[in-house]
Amino acid sequence: MTESMKLDFDPQAIGERILNSLRPGLEAVGAAILEEANRHVPLAPDGGALKESGRVTSADDSVCVSYGTSYAVRLHEHPEYKFRDAPERGAKWLENAAKNVAPNAASIIAER
Repeated sequence: MTESMKLDFDPQAIGERILNSLRPGLEAVGAAILEEANRHVPLAPDGGALKESGRVTSADDSVCVSYGTSYAVRLHEHPEYKFRDAPERGAKWLENAAKNVAPNAASIIAER
């Protein structure tokens, strides 16, 4: 006696379901990077406009952490600038935050 089973599946739908289940975790990783970056972002004498411009956005299969002031890139990319507010604040704050959060990214995603 022979038994058979027919299995129909849609690989694209499965991929979309996996991506949809990962998205909250990826957004949580983005939020963790932003939180860490905000601890090191330079603060201007007139307030925290740069810090307040930090955002986490997501679209399709990516998450982006960014700062939206006209001077964010210049400050981020020039380590020779010295910041009066605190020695732990300075250039490469976003890059360093991503490196610091990376070892925990898988567990952050798994929690979500």
